[in-house]
Amino acid sequence: MKEKFITLQAKLMDLILLSGLILIGAMTIVGFFYGIVAAFVYLQNKSENKWLVLKKRQTIIISLLLEISAVFVSSIFFLNATLIPKLHGGTTVIISFFLAVCFLILIPLYLILLWELAIGTIFTKEIFLISIKVILIGFPTWLTQIVLMIGVSIITYLFPALSIITVGFLAMRTGRVIDAQKMILAVLQEDC
Repeated sequence: MKEKFITLQAKLMDLILLSGLILIGAMTIVGFFYGIVAAFVYLQNKSENKWLVLKKRQTIIISLLLEISAVFVSSIFFLNATLIPKLHGGTTVIISFFLAVCFLILIPLYLILLWELAIGTIFTKEIFLISIKVILIGFPTWLTQIVLMIGVSIITYLFPALSIITVGFLAMRTGRVIDAQKMILAVLQEDC
């Protein structure tokens, strides 16, 4: 019984540390993605040297570029959301469908690219294509993850004190989803 309590306590501390890393990054506004990278580095099972990834200039620059691109894409979404009521007929449906597909692909893509950045992978065209394949193969899982993110965001908005656990839970679950999807992709590539 004591071992179960210690295990539960360790998992709770991991959740709190992950949430802290992400929330501190979010408070700096431009460091939000860098905070996510720090949380993903914490989840890695490497040696003590795993933290050196955060000191690399490449990690800092790419996380900032990804965050700037996310802000740019978000502004396009909000601009289109204001224009959709002014459109009529089929164009509204087409634009809404396009925005939904972009939303469902870009969120996992950003998370996978941040995960790759956390393990020290240099971005190449091949990494980008593998990330797209991981999203397409595990689309139902990613859809569930996005719905869970929205639900947790609502809970966090209603009860802000829960953010210290919910954000860490999402980071931990995202890491498990990415690892599982990469293993499925590796098995499928071996079979081909």
